[in-house]
Amino acid sequence: MTIQDVITNDLIQDIRTGTAADNSVEMIGFSGDIFPNHEYSNCNRSWFGFTFNAYSNCNSVLEFGAWKDGFRSLTRIILESKSAETKYFGVSDVDVSHINNGVDTFAIQRDLTSYGDLVDLASSEGVTSFDVIIFETQSSINQMLEFWTYTSLLAPGGLIVVHDVHYHPGPKTLIENLATDKFNVEIRCTDKIMDYGIAFITRK
Repeated sequence: MTIQDVITNDLIQDIRTGTAADNSVEMIGFSGDIFPNHEYSNCNRSWFGFTFNAYSNCNSVLEFGAWKDGFRSLTRIILESKSAETKYFGVSDVDVSHINNGVDTFAIQRDLTSYGDLVDLASSEGVTSFDVIIFETQSSINQMLEFWTYTSLLAPGGLIVVHDVHYHPGPKTLIENLATDKFNVEIRCTDKIMDYGIAFITRK
């Protein structure tokens, strides 16, 4: 899947503006102070834990923005909830090698939008599609379009999770423009004063 495929097939319009804003990660419309609880709120953690529980025995999980340090990370919830048979692939632009056990948990530190290494690693572990794909990244519009190309690896009946959908430009703009005739979108933690928001998406 290419970015043009994403725009043509999955969105209601091209979300790019052709300006520097397409590469900005500055939050849109956020006027308050930034606290950790906004990003990993109790609401986020509860909804993610509840939703992921239905997929905890799945074959494979792919997370962009893996991060296990700290009580509130989604990565921690995944690794503590998944079955031993579920293979987890966590991608980050920082060192997350401490979560890598080489058996059912694999950490990759590299450019988050570099496709080939991830596909090769997953294939070497017998994984050609993912039951759950999580985008845990405060990304720009252009970055989010690149990330979304990975949804071509989503298994039938699989779940897509997009975090930070209220203010961060990539997730916010993409979610607002997903084609609703092709996707079911549930946005949780809608109190924008207290939360960055999280979306759960399935293909129709």
